[in-house]
Amino acid sequence: MKIKLAAHAALATALLALPLAADGLDKRQVAPDARWVVHLDVQAIVGSTLFKMALAAAEAENEVDWGDLDELRREFGIDPFKDALSVTLWGTGKSERQAVVLVETTSAIDALLPRLTEVPGYRPVQVGAYAVHSFDGEGHGERAFGYVHERTGSGRRTIVLAHDKDMLVRGIDVVLGHAPNLAQATNPGLRVTPEPGSFVLVAADRIHELAHMDPTSQVARLARSLVLEVGEDRETVFARLAIEAEDAEKARQLTDVLRGAMALATLFTANENVPPGLADLVHAVRFDANGTVVRADFRYNARDLIEDLKELERYEDR
Repeated sequence: MKIKLAAHAALATALLALPLAADGLDKRQVAPDARWVVHLDVQAIVGSTLFKMALAAAEAENEVDWGDLDELRREFGIDPFKDALSVTLWGTGKSERQAVVLVETTSAIDALLPRLTEVPGYRPVQVGAYAVHSFDGEGHGERAFGYVHERTGSGRRTIVLAHDKDMLVRGIDVVLGHAPNLAQATNPGLRVTPEPGSFVLVAADRIHELAHMDPTSQVARLARSLVLEVGEDRETVFARLAIEAEDAEKARQLTDVLRGAMALATLFTANENVPPGLADLVHAVRFDANGTVVRADFRYNARDLIEDLKELERYEDR
């Protein structure tokens, strides 16, 4: 697996290529009617045992190319591992024009701002009350818009990105506190409370309306909403998935579907040619159902996980 750390000399593409990262999810920066949200914590990822070991293993195999990252450091003094603080994506529908991207960075990103005029297709525009940056959408014909908010006294910047002008304004208004947010919502569709140590969070409500899912998919048909978290706590990697069904009967059916899939996986790991580590990974998954909610929980030592994944990769390469 080739690891390529992309970096660009222009803000429009650099921001979108930064390693996805975030502090803990700040629901005050998400609209109250958001149907989905994706949040990643870069500093937690970079500081995790899992990341450090995975990076060390990749470097040992000469699978890491630091060229573009070194150029970004030299030319602009920006280190994405240190200066990318957060990325949050939220949307009110399935179209990318209904989505907002928030990138939280240090003030180091300021070094890129004077170079915006060098980006092909760049031009400053006025959108509502805000002076924003606009780009040609990376050659796809559709413009993208961005706004940089300086958080006074914090040394941080919040970059708001969107393809739709109205969504951009809405995202800015929420960030600046000029519009309601998810933290204030009395009956939100998204109910998310990240666990300590979580560095990846994905949540969606009425998921069958958001994705182009196979209508015959039992999971898509039975599930109403989901919350997925991945993180690390004291060198233990965890993944937690909570799926809410419309009613208890659908929750029972969903549990049966998931348990059936795990039973098949368990049968596969019984093959004597399969690495023992794969069986350990499968057995680490636990299911629980309570009312309309089905939960799956996975916990695994970070160091053991890296070793078992290496073993699995060797098995696949045979």
